[in-house]
Amino acid sequence: MDEEIINKLNLEVLRRLDHEINFILYRTRYAALHELDRASKIWHACEKAGPLFIVNRNIEPYFKFFLLNQKNNIDYAEEIFESMKIEVKQDENFLFFETKKGVIQGLWVSEGDDLFEIDGIINHFFKK
Repeated sequence: MDEEIINKLNLEVLRRLDHEINFILYRTRYAALHELDRASKIWHACEKAGPLFIVNRNIEPYFKFFLLNQKNNIDYAEEIFESMKIEVKQDENFLFFETKKGVIQGLWVSEGDDLFEIDGIINHFFKK
């Protein structure tokens, strides 16, 4: 299928979840969410995996991660903010970050090059 058609269809799906989405900045084919249990220092796989999007919105927060969950019907959305701490682990295909609520999460992406694209987009908009 043509990339333009795929992007248009994805945008329609995402706008059903968030009417304020302006456009898609980036899409990965597959990502899986993990969360760190701070007490035990053990990572746990969340039941959230599927295509991951970075979107631009018309209102604050202007940027978000959206993961269209293929494991169940609970999708994942997380604000991307200026002071967000991000760490890329290329050898493990992980992007680690801390949410505004202080939760440490990791996104495993199926294609390692996606990590640097995501990090580059975030750095571009927030000039880290």
